[in-house]
Amino acid sequence: MDRVRSTTKKEQKMTTWKVSHIDAKKTLRAFLKEKLGEGYSVRKIKWNIDHHLVSVNGKVERHSTVKLVAGDVVDFNTKNITDNTIEKKRILYEDDAILAYDKPPRMTTMGKGLLEILRRKYRDLEPVHRLDRDTSGVVLFAKDKKYLEAMTQQFRDNIVEKVYWAVVDGVIKDESGIIENRLAKIGENHGRAVWGKVAHGKEAVTRWRCIKTGRGASVVECRPKTGRTHQIRVHLNGIGHPVLGDVHYGKRFRCRYRPSRVMLHAKKISFKHPMIGDKINITAPIPDDMKEAIRYTNCGMVQKGVTE
Repeated sequence: MDRVRSTTKKEQKMTTWKVSHIDAKKTLRAFLKEKLGEGYSVRKIKWNIDHHLVSVNGKVERHSTVKLVAGDVVDFNTKNITDNTIEKKRILYEDDAILAYDKPPRMTTMGKGLLEILRRKYRDLEPVHRLDRDTSGVVLFAKDKKYLEAMTQQFRDNIVEKVYWAVVDGVIKDESGIIENRLAKIGENHGRAVWGKVAHGKEAVTRWRCIKTGRGASVVECRPKTGRTHQIRVHLNGIGHPVLGDVHYGKRFRCRYRPSRVMLHAKKISFKHPMIGDKINITAPIPDDMKEAIRYTNCGMVQKGVTE
């Protein structure tokens, strides 16, 4: 028998297998398909892997094509991390023109993610901007096409003020700085676009300041002037401090803490209301997993600025 155990808890079902010599050299995806049977499609298995619900030897495995070896221990967690209902507490702001929602991590903005869920109640809702799947925090939606265009223009003109918090690898020496370069797609990693610094790319500007430091990590506040794909993640990695959990860009991490997702949070957004013209400020609370990362790395011990 290669199944080690199967446990059931409230909101969680975990099954564990030990890889036998017969299953050695199989890909993780093929191994799970065989063990889980017809009840799980390859697409569903890959969804679980993409959402960090599968680990090998106690470490979250993000690649479905990794080859297994005899003796590996594979954990498969079927916990449903994407709530298919609208959580009222996550609605940060709402009126006749705009809806602001606190997007949880591991949920896409588009596709089968947040937009689809919100449209069950708000039929004509359109996203004003997007966040990466792992990034949590404020996302804006427009309730009418004319408001969508007005808000989109503010983003084009770079007048929307955005504030992000990131828990990054290493203790940052400087208190603040500005990163300015040009970014473009430079390749792919396991089917996902990789962005980087290139001479012919689009202008990318990020202001940052270190607000907390701790044991092998720092909390950084970022204020991107532009909104390029993966901009903050690329910029922070470029100065030698990749965001914790960002294995897409960070290749080596000094900090021992290993979060299951990219520790990046869209904390605040400010813009001119498209209907009444007033300045609107919307803030999303720091999520529990980021608080845990900050506690674990003792990033509250040395204060360089404001606290949460």
